[in-house]
Order: sequence, then C-alpha cells, then structure tokens
Amino acid sequence: MKAMRAALLGAALLAGLAGCATGDSRGTPSGKPLVISAEVNDHLRGYLREIDRGRAGAFAVSENGQAAYYSYCEHGGCNGQYNFSSEAIKGCEKFGRGRCVVLASNGVIKRPYTVAP
Repeated sequence: MKAMRAALLGAALLAGLAGCATGDSRGTPSGKPLVISAEVNDHLRGYLREIDRGRAGAFAVSENGQAAYYSYCEHGGCNGQYNFSSEAIKGCEKFGRGRCVVLASNGVIKRPYTVAP
C-alpha cells in the first residue's frame, strides 16, 4: 500500500519559522538551485525519514519553494508498481503554486537547494 503526504504553505506559517540551511548532501544534485521555505524543508526531512526506512518514493516542490508533495511506498513492496515522481509532481501542482519539480527521489537529492531565511 502506498501513502502520500502534502504540504501547502502560507505566509502566516512562515512568519514563525526562521533560519537558513543548505540542502542535504546525499547524492549529486544538479541544475539551478531551488530556494525552499523552512516548512517545505521540514516536510523534506519527513520524507527522508520515511525513505530511510527502506521505502521507495519521490519528493516534489514548486519552483517558488512554497508547496511540496511526496509519495512513497509504505510497506516496501511497491517496486515497479508506482511512478512516485509523477505522483509527487501532480500532487504538488494541485496546490496551484506553479510548476513543480522533483527535488528528491528514493532518498537522493536531485536538485541543489537552500532554505529561505
């Protein structure tokens, strides 16, 4: 069975979140760096915790860094059954925050990113 998580971020939520960080160092990210909100970064960490348990999945973020969505295999028996990248992009774009791209797949960071202050 698969499970999916979503995050939509509002300015009010971001007001209480501060700090700046760099992206996860795993993998070899390439492409134009994305700037993601602190809440999207928290959501990314949740995705990475799920993937670290041996699950397949993907994490997508809007190009403006304000919306994110991820999907993953809840029980580890989903090999080849789902296109997690496609599901993550579609879920992210439903928030209406613009085009979404895959930031991470199967726990590997695909794009460089920083966290907005």
